[in-house]
Amino acid sequence: MDETKEISRRDFLKKGLGGLAIATGATAVLGKVGTEVFKNENKATEAPQSEETKEVYDPKHLTISGMESVFIGLNLSEGDKQGLEAYAQKAWEDNKLNLTLGGEDAVSGLKILLSRGAQAGVNGVFNQKDYLSSSEGAYEFLRFPVKLQGETEKKLAASPQGAVIRNGSNLTVVGQFASKTGEGIFAVVAFDEGFERSQLGFSEEARNIPRMYLSVISRKELEGLINSSGYWQSQGNTIAGASGESYQVNTINDVFAKEIEEEAGSVWVDSSRNPVVGYPSKEVLENVNGPLNYQIEEGNQSVSLSSNGLSLARATQNEAGQWQWIKTSE
Repeated sequence: MDETKEISRRDFLKKGLGGLAIATGATAVLGKVGTEVFKNENKATEAPQSEETKEVYDPKHLTISGMESVFIGLNLSEGDKQGLEAYAQKAWEDNKLNLTLGGEDAVSGLKILLSRGAQAGVNGVFNQKDYLSSSEGAYEFLRFPVKLQGETEKKLAASPQGAVIRNGSNLTVVGQFASKTGEGIFAVVAFDEGFERSQLGFSEEARNIPRMYLSVISRKELEGLINSSGYWQSQGNTIAGASGESYQVNTINDVFAKEIEEEAGSVWVDSSRNPVVGYPSKEVLENVNGPLNYQIEEGNQSVSLSSNGLSLARATQNEAGQWQWIKTSE
């Protein structure tokens, strides 16, 4: 049986940022996809969460429960730190991202680490071993250029719903988790776009720093993207390279997986300057027990949310291009 390494939120924060194996990258290709109505879609992590347990160290799997914000092991020069922060902020279009926040919020820390792979143009496996006092338990991620067979773009069955990945984009495999709703195994990935988005849609202008996004997709869909790469092949929990190298897919615990999926967003509006519509607030979803139905409307300018025929909220973009939900029912 394949072994996997489990990442809890606290475990991620403890391990910190690390070194990278440097290789060549790839450039995203521009395409376009239409709008969609999304019905009866639930998040893969939607289910009562298990109670937190004490830390357990298993000889085969590293499992650390708890949500403490500890971020150690980072050993970068001041110039490298500033360069990484600037790159991460541009890649994720989030000016609040910094190394301090990375030590206080696991998802922010993950974004910063994934930024390092893109910053170095990695094509293959990268890890933190060079920057930790102990290399044991260092996370490894796999980054490779997407090669869609006979297609320029692919709509993913994912969170956010309707997310689109384009031929030539780079995909980073973060890890996998079992759905608590019994829908199977899901994978957490990050992918990028190498072109600018304007207020009216796409632009031919290339980005110096690719725009990065988080997404949760089925493992079957991930396997298809891996196997079409022309180099890597999925073999269960192991991904094997044509030259004999292998990558062991991480296991992500329930709490961390839920946070990542919420950060990935609810809906993808592909023609928008900012395609990711965030999840509605707890206030909007208060006392809602039925399935959530999202519908892109008004020429891709708004997204409506309903449940069991009842209108709940509508999302529109503000002047800065950020999506905001406004409650429509009481």
